[in-house]
Amino acid sequence: MATLYQIIKQRCSLLRKRLFSNNTTGVNKPSGPMQSLLINASSSSPKVCFDVAINLFQITGNAFDDDDHTFFAPIIDWMTHYLSENTCPIEFHIQLDQINLSAFKGIKQLISILADYRQKVKIPLHIEWITDQEEVAEYGEQLQASFSHLPISLQVEVEV
Repeated sequence: MATLYQIIKQRCSLLRKRLFSNNTTGVNKPSGPMQSLLINASSSSPKVCFDVAINLFQITGNAFDDDDHTFFAPIIDWMTHYLSENTCPIEFHIQLDQINLSAFKGIKQLISILADYRQKVKIPLHIEWITDQEEVAEYGEQLQASFSHLPISLQVEVEV
């Protein structure tokens, strides 16, 4: 039997397919519906794929760029604008190999925006932090402690 979260997610997905185009090259003009956000990874910055068709937001790879504030600022702006239009459940997956404190602050700011949004809109939100690095896992534990009211699952797959 499908959970309420799955039913809502499925209905929102169908609605989004009718409303949004499949272009994932960036942010649409503010006058139209939001498009998915896609930023390709570099050796020091993560891949960002925020898919509005299914409300699956993913950040994967390495996050230790020297100028993480500049990297995360447009993502934060995009998310703030998108959440002003969204009423569907959101899944947020973070899978990082490496991270520095500056990048963690950017991700923490994104989670904070989602936490405020969830409190106002009362929609399901699921956040996963996946890693195979102990140091990166510690940042996930800090997120869980900082946002204990949010459903943040931490998956650590450290090989011994």
